[in-house]
Parts: sequence; C-alpha cells; structure tokens
Amino acid sequence: MSGESGLSDAEVSRSPDNPDAILPPWNFIVEDTFSIASLGYEYVMAAHVFPAANTVPLQRFRSADTKIHPRVLETHSRAEIRLHAVQYVARPGFYIRAFLNTPDAGIATPTKGNPNYVGQVNMFTGSCIGGPGHCDVPSGPADKFDLRPRPHKTPSGFRLDATEAVGRLSAAGTNEFQVNLVVLDLDGSLASDALKLDAVSLKFFD
Repeated sequence: MSGESGLSDAEVSRSPDNPDAILPPWNFIVEDTFSIASLGYEYVMAAHVFPAANTVPLQRFRSADTKIHPRVLETHSRAEIRLHAVQYVARPGFYIRAFLNTPDAGIATPTKGNPNYVGQVNMFTGSCIGGPGHCDVPSGPADKFDLRPRPHKTPSGFRLDATEAVGRLSAAGTNEFQVNLVVLDLDGSLASDALKLDAVSLKFFD
C-alpha cells in the first residue's frame, strides 16, 4: 500500500525523511543524526591547549596569554574552559575556580559580580580503603569493546561555560585571553595536594 508520497510503507520506514527510520548497516535511527554532538563530533572554531605536569599537584594555574582572531570573537556561539584528565585523589573534596585574565587569582578573588569569573568545579572525593592496587589510578582507557562500567577513579574531563565571561571581556575590547585556576580546600584555604591533570584548554565553537 502506498502513501501520499507514492512510496510503500516499507519504503517509508527506510526513508531518511522518516525520523524513526533505521540507517543500515548501523543501528542508528535518522533522529539520532540530527545533532552531531550525540555522535561525538563538534565543530571548533579555535582551540588552545595548555599542558600541565600531571604528576605535580597544582594550587594555581596560569596559562599563556593567547590572542583570539576577531572573527572568532564576533561569531562564536559558545566558549569553554576544559580540564583534561583530572585525576582522582584520596583526600577530602575540593573546589576548582576558573577565571579569565586574572593572573593574581587567589583565595580572596571575588566571584560575585566579577566579570572575569567563569565558574567552579566541585570535586567530591574521599579516602580509599582496599587491597593492593585498589586505590591506584587506572592506567589508560579501557578497550573499546569492554562494556563494563569504567572504574570511578578513572581520570575525568570537566567543562566550564566561559561564553558570558568571554563576551564581557571582548565587549570591553579584549582580544587576548589567559585561563586562571585556583584550587581550594573545603575550608577555603589553598589546596596543595588536590589537583593533578593533563591539560587545560580554551575552546570556541561555531
């Protein structure tokens, strides 16, 4: 039986115009492809990565000053600060505060009403009890065919939306950006043994 399109029901069920149609040989349906983010892709207009020594805990982080092309500042839809491969640490939780263009950022640097403030990551960690190797950080990613849940101590990535802070600074004439992190203990003091990570990046998206 044919519909108004002149296609049979079977043909309609396979049509790319049908959001529920399966896309062989994959087990995706058409609707799964409406957003490239769901497929693990993203379009980046500019990306600046600042490596860190992942064996040395950071109290503060200050990236290099990075000039951003005017077109990127004018047309990007979103900006992010990313923390790459943050390691699990067996200690009480801690906070990571992120700023832009605040080289002297520290404990007393205000967040409320501060145009350079980006946001905060709250790390909920704790002590680790177990046999030999139980508390070790997993070495590298699991095999891609390993369907078991990843160990909770696997290094993780975090994203902070920097769009508003970038917009405020660029509106004031800034075209050079620096990422600044401050690592705080639960009592608000600087944490000296908490943050180990591979890199920090500043990314601008189309």
